[in-house]
Amino acid sequence: MKQLSSLEKALAEAHEGLPHLPESWRVWLGNNVWWLVLIAVVAGVLGIVSSLMAMTIGTAVVTGAYGVAVGASVFTASVVSLITLALVVVIEAAAIQPLQTKKKRGWDLLFVAMLVSVVGNLVSAVVGSALLASLVGLVLAAAVSFYLLFELRGQFLSQKKLPKSGA
Repeated sequence: MKQLSSLEKALAEAHEGLPHLPESWRVWLGNNVWWLVLIAVVAGVLGIVSSLMAMTIGTAVVTGAYGVAVGASVFTASVVSLITLALVVVIEAAAIQPLQTKKKRGWDLLFVAMLVSVVGNLVSAVVGSALLASLVGLVLAAAVSFYLLFELRGQFLSQKKLPKSGA
């Protein structure tokens, strides 16, 4: 995580100049982000299962209709997307408990999951030869996701240790 701290600081500084959500919304999101991530993990697992089924049928159809080169490109992009989704689901699942207890580690794991998602989707777009269309969607999704994540960041910064109660 320390390797990403400079990127986190740069993004946090860029975020400071943006308009912010009302404090009550940020608090609500901070308190409830753990179960929103839980829903995303369940949806991700279902997405992995349905993607595996679609890949077997879809690749055969695309290969038959457009040829082996296009079919291989679609298959490779699908595999990259599937691996990315699996990694993101695992990272987000690991983030649920720390998010529930409002630990910085939970926020850090979400940050890593978003970075993995952006990089994986970018690679998938390049491999799948749909760069322009995918890039526009990727930039918009990343901008919204990182904005919301950094709106929550203040609630997950290292909490000061409480003094020990002495006798």
